[in-house]
Amino acid sequence: DIGREECDRLIRLINDILDIRKIEAGKVELKLQEVKPSHLVEIAIEGMKSMAEQVGIKLHSAEKASGLITCDEDRILQVLTNLISNAIKFSPAGRIVRVDTEWVDSEWLRFSVEDKGTGIPSDHVSKLFQKFQQLDQSDTRSKG
Repeated sequence: DIGREECDRLIRLINDILDIRKIEAGKVELKLQEVKPSHLVEIAIEGMKSMAEQVGIKLHSAEKASGLITCDEDRILQVLTNLISNAIKFSPAGRIVRVDTEWVDSEWLRFSVEDKGTGIPSDHVSKLFQKFQQLDQSDTRSKG
């Protein structure tokens, strides 16, 4: 069931990538719905659990934010999955990757993914939000 759900989600995401011009033009259509933040974190963790287990990483979350948020579930899950995947890739075996939520104020919710990996060199930080950017493309990475 998890695999099927992830495949369905990936198909939707691929369709979105194919329509990148619409996104750049600010004409992307969001599918807004009310969702519990904990539900999003649970789905993201469940989808990444086998990857984490294969490399000896534990995924953990503590419920900090209650209530509902209005968001596009697929887009939030895309971001969370990407962040969790990177945290797993760059964390040493035996470590914990934490995925949490907290209200910044009454209107803004922060999702956070914390790991104990090597981090990002300061001279690469400016590349973080460039489209399709991969900071470490070398063969020296410990994980693919």
